[in-house]
Amino acid sequence: MTDQKILAVMTIEISLTYFKIRFLKRPIWGRSQAKTEAKAIAIFHASTKSIARSAGRSSVAAAAYRSGTELVDMRTGLVHDYTWRDGVFYTAIMLPDGTSAERNALWNAAESEEKRKDGRTGREWIIALPAELDEDARQELASAFGIELATRYGVAVDLAIHLPNREGDNR
Repeated sequence: MTDQKILAVMTIEISLTYFKIRFLKRPIWGRSQAKTEAKAIAIFHASTKSIARSAGRSSVAAAAYRSGTELVDMRTGLVHDYTWRDGVFYTAIMLPDGTSAERNALWNAAESEEKRKDGRTGREWIIALPAELDEDARQELASAFGIELATRYGVAVDLAIHLPNREGDNR
């Protein structure tokens, strides 16, 4: 795997900037139940960041934090333990060929392939999922985005959906 072939969708808490999301089959009040309204959902936030060694970051540490797991960085020997972290609703790893991979092996491979001390070992997308969607719909939307990234760009995607914390959920 080269640097260009590793992409991390580390946290998907957001909705897609180029997808239009619509709810259909919602009755319009005072009219026939057969008529529907399409409700556009606002997109609040989406950002992309590189995971770069020059910034002191490690893709293994970032993956452990986002997924709420314990991972060992074989390059540095550090153990990144975030099993105490609450709020991780769903995690998955998606590869272009549809196979599965183990998270620790994937991110250690990304770290070992990049030889430069200031290299980029991954990318992080943070996307706010619409509050109007239930948990199943959020999972489906995030998974569709992850699969699209994996197949379109031929990269590995590590997906983690987080529940909003009390300070972040102001509905």
